[in-house]
Amino acid sequence: MPYQPGQTGNPNGAKKPRIITNAILAELKKTNHQKVEKIQRLAEKIVACALEGQPWAVQTVLDRAEGKVPQPIAGSDDQPARVLRTISWVIREPKPVLLEDHSDAKLVE
Repeated sequence: MPYQPGQTGNPNGAKKPRIITNAILAELKKTNHQKVEKIQRLAEKIVACALEGQPWAVQTVLDRAEGKVPQPIAGSDDQPARVLRTISWVIREPKPVLLEDHSDAKLVE
C-alpha cells in the first residue's frame, strides 16, 4: 500500500513486551491458601496504611478513587504564564541535497 499523507507508516506499531508488568500482574493474580488473591491483600494493605495516616498511601487511594488533580500551568503571582516556544511538526518530502566534491581534500593534523 503506498504512503498516504497524514497516516503513519505502521498504524498498529510493534507492541513492546511488558515483561515486568506481566510478571507482577501474574504474581498478584495468584491466590493464597484461603483463595484470596494477592491483589486483594495488596489493596487492603494500602487502604490500611492510608487509614493509619501514611501520606503516600492516602495519596495513592485518593488518586485511584478520585483521579489525579490536574496541575495548573501558571506564571508568577503578578504575571500570567506565557508561551516561550511553540513546537509543531511539519512532514514534508525531503529535498535532494547536492554534496560538494571534496575528494581532493587533505587531512590537516
